[in-house]
Amino acid sequence: MTLGLDNALRLLQLGVPALLGAGCGALRLFPDPRAAVVVLNRYALYIGFPALVTRGLLLPSAVIPAEPAFWLLWPVALTLMLLGVPRARDSALGLGMTFGNVAYLGLPYVLAVMGEGMAGPAALAVAVHVTGAVTVGPALLARAAGAPGGVLEVVRRVARQPLFWAPVVGLSMRAGSADLRRVTADGLQPFADSAAVVALFLLGLHVFTERARLRSIGAAVLSLVAVRMLLAPALVLGLAWAAVILGWLPPELARVHVLLAAMPLAITTFSMAHDAGVEADRVAGAVVVSSMLAVLMLPLWEILAAGLG
Repeated sequence: MTLGLDNALRLLQLGVPALLGAGCGALRLFPDPRAAVVVLNRYALYIGFPALVTRGLLLPSAVIPAEPAFWLLWPVALTLMLLGVPRARDSALGLGMTFGNVAYLGLPYVLAVMGEGMAGPAALAVAVHVTGAVTVGPALLARAAGAPGGVLEVVRRVARQPLFWAPVVGLSMRAGSADLRRVTADGLQPFADSAAVVALFLLGLHVFTERARLRSIGAAVLSLVAVRMLLAPALVLGLAWAAVILGWLPPELARVHVLLAAMPLAITTFSMAHDAGVEADRVAGAVVVSSMLAVLMLPLWEILAAGLG
């Protein structure tokens, strides 16, 4: 009970920027709040979080997991979930399984409940989740919309994502001198420190701006929320438990993946679904509902994840 309360308080602390974002929306501080969300999203996606991930890998305390199960846990879980999605009928469910808010909310939350010492593994786990999202998610949408795709298009999408390259840069620089790593980490620190605040602020602004979607919640939206907030973390928890029991993964590394799998639907899924012309309203509603439910659900999943050991 104490663990759940502590983690709920940490989540509420992270919620301060989100509440400020919602407050700015209520006060009409931005003439066009949707445009403000787009700008803030680009900053977080292309500058803030790549800096946070790279810096996390450059810290002297960063540990690079060598266990294959650490790298395979989420891909295996995602594959199992997607096998249950009808190929052409419900790409929105596939999108919900694939795109959790692992960077904007997940990474700050993991560091808040597990400490800065987990910055390296948490950054790499986020990179694993993001890589799956930027490859599988758009491919599902393209198939549903009847758009041409292929391996080359997937490669282009991945190459345009700084969050994909951030771990590569961080890991490459670990082979350099300690002085270079320290100078680079210090240079990245202001941008890394801004990432979570900016992301949570835009999350609050986005939820407030799209609050009208709460009036049209139906079974389609709730099924998408259930997939994201219940099915994904439950499956990862089961796989993580098996990996820990078999000695394939330390409990703290398994815990990171469970927490990331429990994140709400990412904000970017709405723009992707809108561009593809595939159930944009349903996805937008699920983003709002799952983001609000995170306040209740994340502490519960943390209690279960802590039971891994």
